[in-house]
Amino acid sequence: MTGQTPGPDARGNYEINSELSRVGQAEATIARGKAALYRSDGQPKYSAAEHAERVQALHGAFDEVVGSAQEILGDIASSKETMIQHLEHGDSFDALTLAEKNEASASQVFLKEDALALPAPDLLTRCQVALQSGHRPTQYLLARYVGQRVAAVNKAAHDGQTPEFVYQERQQLADVVTQLTQAVRGPSGAARAEVAREARDNARAAIQKTRRAYDAAHERGNAEEERLLATGLFSRG
Repeated sequence: MTGQTPGPDARGNYEINSELSRVGQAEATIARGKAALYRSDGQPKYSAAEHAERVQALHGAFDEVVGSAQEILGDIASSKETMIQHLEHGDSFDALTLAEKNEASASQVFLKEDALALPAPDLLTRCQVALQSGHRPTQYLLARYVGQRVAAVNKAAHDGQTPEFVYQERQQLADVVTQLTQAVRGPSGAARAEVAREARDNARAAIQKTRRAYDAAHERGNAEEERLLATGLFSRG
């Protein structure tokens, strides 16, 4: 629908396009401004000092737009990276509904006890059953506490202690914890992370594009200055 405000996930790309458009308009403005400094026969309209002053003002306005756009684009890239980290590595508790959060809180003590006490084969079976059940409060709690237990066992093994789980058991449990976490987040979480990743990459690419626009504008300005100096009409200030 025309005029519809973009949603929060799509807003990054909307703002990126807006900033690129703003820089594009600034490029057109500086080009028109420089063209207006010359007569129809190609000769400068103004003295060397006034010409240089007007060119400097045009570049100053252009540089201000580019700098502002780069700051906004950098903020977008940073915020999208934060969103990606939260969606992919943050606490999946946020993915639960209010009712599911309440249910998880009520079951926390019992499931935590199982997660920290069951032997590896029984623990793996418990996790697999939860994975197949689709019951997200249980999936969340098992992913959290089994993950903590596996991390502690891995640390013990790294420190040279005899771990309570052999390597294969630790690997199997780590894999099922990942699956449980993904199940809690659901396909919408993965989709949102992908949208955020695309916006982050687009923002980074847009920053590079504005840098190229900046460099090109100043290179053209330097080339024009050299051309005027070559005519002998102007001299270096």
